[in-house]
Amino acid sequence: MQVGDRKLTKPIKLMFSVWQWGNLASGPMPLNEEMVLRVYETGGMVGVPESAMKETTYVTSVGWGFRTYLVVLYEEK
Repeated sequence: MQVGDRKLTKPIKLMFSVWQWGNLASGPMPLNEEMVLRVYETGGMVGVPESAMKETTYVTSVGWGFRTYLVVLYEEK
């Protein structure tokens, strides 16, 4: 397993979404199969800040912070 030219010493698990115009958008990704993917990393704030939680009793959320994930563009074949 590698990222670019860098070999990984152990697998890395990341959340991902599939780009809707890529060649994987029409079906499920194969499991337990080696693939070469074109991806980019993105992220954003998730959850609700503690100060905002104090202003309502109708929000169900745990924590607040920055989370990264991958966007899978396509599988190289």
